[in-house]
Amino acid sequence: MLTDRTIPQAFQRAQALHRAGRSDEALALYSQILMARPDTPQVHYQVGRLHAAGGRTEKAVAAFAKALAGLPGEKAVWQSFLAALPAEGAQAALAPALKAAGAGTVAARAAHGTALWSLRRSSLAEPLLRSAEADGAEVALRPLAELLAETGRPDEAEARLAALPKKTPEDWQALARLRARLRRPGPAQEALQKAGLPRRDRVRARSDLAETLSQENETGAALAVMGDLVRSLPNAAGPRLQRAQMYQSLGDFDRADEDLARAMALEPANGEVYRAWCGARKVAADDPVLERMQAALRADGEPPESRLRLHFALAKALFDLGRDDEAFDRLDEANGMQRALVPYDFDADVVAARQMFTAFRRHLAVRTPEGPEDLAIFVTGLPRSGTTLVETIFAAHSAVTAGGEMGYLREALSPAMDALSLGLPPGDGAFGEAGARYLALARRHAGTDGAFTDKAIGTFTRIGHAALALPGARFFVLDRDPRDVGLSLYRNLFREGLHRFSNDLRDIGRYIRLMEAIVAAWETLLPGLVRRVGYDALTADPATEIPALVADAGLPWEEACLAPHKAERRVETLSFAQVRQPIYRTSVEGWRRFEHRLGPLAEGLETRVEVL
Repeated sequence: MLTDRTIPQAFQRAQALHRAGRSDEALALYSQILMARPDTPQVHYQVGRLHAAGGRTEKAVAAFAKALAGLPGEKAVWQSFLAALPAEGAQAALAPALKAAGAGTVAARAAHGTALWSLRRSSLAEPLLRSAEADGAEVALRPLAELLAETGRPDEAEARLAALPKKTPEDWQALARLRARLRRPGPAQEALQKAGLPRRDRVRARSDLAETLSQENETGAALAVMGDLVRSLPNAAGPRLQRAQMYQSLGDFDRADEDLARAMALEPANGEVYRAWCGARKVAADDPVLERMQAALRADGEPPESRLRLHFALAKALFDLGRDDEAFDRLDEANGMQRALVPYDFDADVVAARQMFTAFRRHLAVRTPEGPEDLAIFVTGLPRSGTTLVETIFAAHSAVTAGGEMGYLREALSPAMDALSLGLPPGDGAFGEAGARYLALARRHAGTDGAFTDKAIGTFTRIGHAALALPGARFFVLDRDPRDVGLSLYRNLFREGLHRFSNDLRDIGRYIRLMEAIVAAWETLLPGLVRRVGYDALTADPATEIPALVADAGLPWEEACLAPHKAERRVETLSFAQVRQPIYRTSVEGWRRFEHRLGPLAEGLETRVEVL
């Protein structure tokens, strides 16, 4: 019989047996410990791990639930418990643990909720954190504010942080970000000043604040912040580069070029400066920037992130000059470097898509739409497929405002999507609430009470969920020759962590087929919901295709839609220069010029993908 004195040694022996793969012996020893001390959560956790590894799901879930009773705030225990939940019956398995969490002390509820939110399980964390908040647990305010901010409720998040009696510098920074999101630049800057940051951190924070303001269409305030930074740091390239990219999004290329030229002089090897310069023009053979880029690549000591941007920039210039093979060599180098920094797992994306559709069919296939019926025009598809052109066509209409690539749909739907990922049906009204949150965010961003566009690329993955939350929405999906799309994806650098598949031609081809399979699945499940837009047909015969497009959005015809390049709007995508030109077809079948380098893309496009 184990005693208090011998239990620690027995626990160590059991762990050693566990590590050695002697699972049955470890489990037997853990069982002896629990006979002596049945309320030892660390032992229940180890027992759960052994049962989970052996495929004994029911026993694993039971053991993890017992561990949670004593370790309510342990992220690892929650993570193991949630991972062990069966696909079928998750609700029944979760209910006892959540009931115990909700019936615990205020401190335990706050700890449970905080741990669950650290795993980004918003659907489970929110009720616990709200309950703890209602009972006066100040410790719940910070995680609850963060949860609300990331699930499309920045106003509620701001109220929580503002109510904190004692704020840390991090709290003030978070308040500044939230107020910027709420389009309140003055209070945002006041909050940042109260953070009391040291000079280096203050510069970074002001730069981030300007970026958030710019994303929320507070461009005047964003440029004012950047102007102050440029004046206070006259010999720093970073602020000038950031301001130049803001000017580019506004179509003010002269001012952008002034800042970029100065940034080049200050940091002659900064790859992002050259990428911004080359992206705004067709580079001529006598442009001195060519030699500067080559000299920068010959130099040593630049970080990989800067060098890969130099390779992308030089590739763009070489393509402009018709030196295609040299340009492709640069692209291969750059994409290889980027792939090493941000690896991609195609199989994981396929599994995620299948799981998403399984959950949709199980819980939502016959659910009645419950959200607001306001018109929202979603333009989606792969990057570089023509989404910016179609959005700009709609934005030329007097009744429509361009919203750009907004991330609000993902935020608003995230609690419902989280519940589905756990095998749980979202609660009654969950989609209606999501739709209302989305509309409030999107309209504040676009500055309109009327119709607007949203061209967030990822919308095609959640069309069915969006339709439940926004029954008045229209969904337009771009179809373009996959070889043209694939080539353009490979030629461009996206924000770090975004579109990870784009750094390998074979992965690009496979992902294109996955995207097509996802859209086809929505067409099968929800006939008539998706409107396909053929890019080649649109650019070949805009006089026919554009009126049909406008009619499909339920809008009256306006001639201005035939001249989308005249629409005044900000463009933050890689198409900021092209969209200001009349509709053109020079990129149609552009892949043929590079066919001898696109073998891996063709191989990837042979992939067959099924998600239903």
